[in-house]
Amino acid sequence: MGVPRDLFGEREMLDGVASWVEIDSPTHHADGVNRMMDAASAVMYGLGATITRHPGRDGLGDTVVARIGPDEPGI
Repeated sequence: MGVPRDLFGEREMLDGVASWVEIDSPTHHADGVNRMMDAASAVMYGLGATITRHPGRDGLGDTVVARIGPDEPGI
């Protein structure tokens, strides 16, 4: 008996990655980068992360730090 093909939520992960790839977010396009940060923040928040958002500087988009657990480094 083999392992079910979608044991690890493979389809859900691929759909999630595909939705991020569709966000036009080149480095110097602040609105696009911020849309990407919105999408990433929503997913991480849904996983229980604490989100800290830092406004972009010099015309660049925001930076997001997500932490799961008080002693964990952020990503």
